[in-house]
Amino acid sequence: MAEEYRLFFALELPAGVKDSLAQIQRRLKASRADVRWVRLESIHLTLKFLGNVEAGRVEELISAAGPAAAACPPLRLRPASAGCFPRLMSPRVVWTGLEGDLEPLGRLAAGLEAALAELGFPPEGRPFSPHLTLGRVKSSRGRVELIETVRGLWDFQGPEFTARELILFRSQLDPAGAVYTPLRAVPLGQD
Repeated sequence: MAEEYRLFFALELPAGVKDSLAQIQRRLKASRADVRWVRLESIHLTLKFLGNVEAGRVEELISAAGPAAAACPPLRLRPASAGCFPRLMSPRVVWTGLEGDLEPLGRLAAGLEAALAELGFPPEGRPFSPHLTLGRVKSSRGRVELIETVRGLWDFQGPEFTARELILFRSQLDPAGAVYTPLRAVPLGQD
């Protein structure tokens, strides 16, 4: 059987942005809610999760992503606000949103989605919602305190950054949390 990789396309975050997210996580952790917090080095902006894919398809995926990446200029973005999926009062995922070049980001995600659908990767069943996952709620313990803390972060703004490449990552599951390895990068705006 061919080797498989668990893959996704994402934008990487610079260290300064991750530092600001560390501050937000510290405030959220003070709620003592039962949340599995994402390690800072693992926080990124996912554009398309592919799941298990034959390792030999990496080049095909990079080629498919090329036109969508080339059509998208480098993106100026910043983390902003905080929230929960599916909704604030019943949190399962705690996140921070993004501000900035969201229209071109949405076009990049749609272009990537369309190109990968042609390769047999089914489209997402919901609209693209750019966010950075900070943690996943494990139980209702501390939920009220968590919700209040999230409400107190609605005015949060992190530092602005410029995303210049789309990265294909490999995800390896580990008891301590997933380990993400960048496999290939595709520059943005390189028509």
